[in-house]
Amino acid sequence: LTAAVETLDKLAPEDGEANRLHTERNILMQAERMSDSIAEASNALRGSSAENALTKAARAIERVRMTPGLADSEGQLPAIVAQTGDALERALIELSEAQSGIYELTHSVTQDTARLEQAEGRLFALRAQARKHGVQVEELPQRHARLAEELAGLNASSAELDRARERETAAAAR
Repeated sequence: LTAAVETLDKLAPEDGEANRLHTERNILMQAERMSDSIAEASNALRGSSAENALTKAARAIERVRMTPGLADSEGQLPAIVAQTGDALERALIELSEAQSGIYELTHSVTQDTARLEQAEGRLFALRAQARKHGVQVEELPQRHARLAEELAGLNASSAELDRARERETAAAAR
């Protein structure tokens, strides 16, 4: 029991840790594929003339909006021109935000093989201890606490027994 508690003390399993490690492991294992997809998205936006096309369209619609007398005219045309101009402006902003997000992703997704090995090692150690104790990995922290409690109770009983023996020896010596 002491060895089991010491092993679990060293391992120090935490609630929800196995799920976090499993998720992290999956992400780290997919890092190369994710990096390739992010690079593809970056290249698509960098290589395209989307920003140039949106800018040209926005300028052209602005020229339409500036047509003398258009603002004072009746009908739907002024509203359609304004909505189109606003939509192009939003599209430029969204494109810029998408490019920023892709840039951020490029620098956030790393292929950290050392961290992958660390996460796998920890996850496998937790699974091994769970199998040894006949519980699910998620139940390991509770099992650890229960075993530590049992050991503390046995140690307390042992200490009480030692004190009783000392009293008995002292009484017999009198």
